[in-house]
Amino acid sequence: MKTFTNYFLFAILFLLIKPIMSKEREPNELGKIFVLTYHKIGDFDSNFTRSRKGFVEDLQTLKREGFIPIQTNDFSNANIKIPKGKKPVLITFDDSSISQFEVDENGQIKSNCAVGMMEEFKKKNPDFPLTAIFFVTPGSKSPNDLFGQIRFTKMKTEFLLNNGYEIGNHTLWHANLNQFRDRIQEQIAGCQREINKFLPDFRIYAMATPYGSFPPERYNHLLIEGKYKGHSYKNKIIFDYSNRLSYSPFDINFNIYRVRRIHGFDKNIKKIVQELNSPTSDAYISDGLEDTITIPQSEVKNLNTEWKKKFKVKVY
Repeated sequence: MKTFTNYFLFAILFLLIKPIMSKEREPNELGKIFVLTYHKIGDFDSNFTRSRKGFVEDLQTLKREGFIPIQTNDFSNANIKIPKGKKPVLITFDDSSISQFEVDENGQIKSNCAVGMMEEFKKKNPDFPLTAIFFVTPGSKSPNDLFGQIRFTKMKTEFLLNNGYEIGNHTLWHANLNQFRDRIQEQIAGCQREINKFLPDFRIYAMATPYGSFPPERYNHLLIEGKYKGHSYKNKIIFDYSNRLSYSPFDINFNIYRVRRIHGFDKNIKKIVQELNSPTSDAYISDGLEDTITIPQSEVKNLNTEWKKKFKVKVY
């Protein structure tokens, strides 16, 4: 009898708390956005290497916890088309190392590189629109010169663009743009020039500064647009490496030329996912409406009103 009573009480308690547990979070399109940064992929985790096992677990975690990958181009245009209740995530890779994209002697993608693992994950999870941007350093020493394997560089770069990935500028050879401020245009235009050897018509529209370093403010216009020896460039979005969550593009504090990114280390990723999944967090939660920005009353002061020209605004 006692066992039955305990079971009955537990069942009643479960029915009472189930609506609370399953309640969908209210939309907040002024919430923070997870921009995740990886460097190398390897056997073990270290400061700039994510283990292969850990990388796949990251993808599984993102899917399970309601994150939807978006493209940098869409993010820069505030075109975040994801289902209601979901959270956007932007996945980035720096330094174009061979561990990110490696092929065998026949040009077949190796299953243990980042691209190979993402392609396999896409096959197993067709409902998860996995994508990433690769910030490349084509003038670096091998194997960071556009993923090494020069014989396959054209094939690799074409594969990325033809399969939903993006390519961004990380300077010619990973130059610290604060130290090399007199060579900013040379470095950024040089990356564009080298990419065009393999993708003649491709124009890079996004950059991540090496080391997250920026020159003094008077040089910042050169990060956005410039030219060197007949090769020009124009970046519409620039990322740092500050290990902070990004503002929403609709937020008045959002700076499209200094977008924050999170370091892709094991404990750091778990911490951020847990933080954004907290019921009290200020995570970006989609309303699922392409023509509407939905925000709580408490966030009205942070809305960049310029977006009212393009979107409806719903306040609750």
